Amino acid sequence: MKKNIPALFVSFELDNNLLKITISKKYVRLLNRKTLSIALSDWGQFVYIYSCEENKWKLMDIKYGGV
Repeated sequence: MKKNIPALFVSFELDNNLLKITISKKYVRLLNRKTLSIALSDWGQFVYIYSCEENKWKLMDIKYGGV
């Protein structure tokens, strides 16, 4: 793992009827036997709201960012 290996990290956050899904591309590299380097590249966050009336999740917002 001397070279940077791209990896996708996914996190979920549920707060009442809001679901936030964040996907980020990071580069992972082994610096020595005990140390990993993780560098952030790009990310996207998708926010969904649950509609009880329609009984489904609706996309509310999208944000993109990165280095």
